[in-house]
Amino acid sequence: MFHQGLLEHFRDPPSILVENARVLEPGTGTLIVDVPQRWHIYTAAKKVLIAMDRWFAGWETSSRRGSWSA
Repeated sequence: MFHQGLLEHFRDPPSILVENARVLEPGTGTLIVDVPQRWHIYTAAKKVLIAMDRWFAGWETSSRRGSWSA
């Protein structure tokens, strides 16, 4: 299973990961998740646009490695 640029649009990302793990075939399934970089010029501009309520993709959560547990 793969998703890119999706997880940050949920208010409770760990619950999405739990559901991903639930539907994967036990012992053989693989989950690959790609989320935007935390520190990048694109991310800084995006944060400004979100604060102005002008971001085209709505709100996004921001997190760092190891901040979620499932």
